[in-house]
Amino acid sequence: MDAALLFEHVTTGALVRAAAAAQRWPGASRAVRAVTLADGRAESPLETRGRLRVVGSGLPVFQPQVEIRAGRQLLAVVDGWYDDAALAVEFDGQLKCTAPWRDRTPAQVVWDEKRREDELRAGHPVPAPGRRGPGVALGSPAGPAAPALGDPPSGASPATRTHPRRGRTAGIRVTDE
Repeated sequence: MDAALLFEHVTTGALVRAAAAAQRWPGASRAVRAVTLADGRAESPLETRGRLRVVGSGLPVFQPQVEIRAGRQLLAVVDGWYDDAALAVEFDGQLKCTAPWRDRTPAQVVWDEKRREDELRAGHPVPAPGRRGPGVALGSPAGPAAPALGDPPSGASPATRTHPRRGRTAGIRVTDE
């Protein structure tokens, strides 16, 4: 559903209507739950799976696709953001290194990512993004992976990103009306 929303193959309204029409079918409650969790901002299946793991574990839900800026300069777009803890979440799978694009080697991909994260931390005091692969639950943002942070430098702030293809779709309500 995330990919269908992202690429505008379906609308939120169409998903809501389909789930509402099927509410009396076997398994319909799972379809309704899936629609309520659909969010067209995930840019990969790994981001969707990661977000659903967070929801399933009972942790607070992060804000997807958040820009980190210092003044007008865009430092990074992170896959997820916990504002209260100033914690960035990134979901990177093996594909990023095993099938790199732009004529980069796997070693260059890793080095570029390290430099990106170093620049992000230098411009905004964000702990190292939580790297998690498929099947690994995230830790609590208030746990040991989130050290106490100082005040952000002047002008550095996260901002919710308006996805280039979709606006916010989280919080969908399904009713039989």
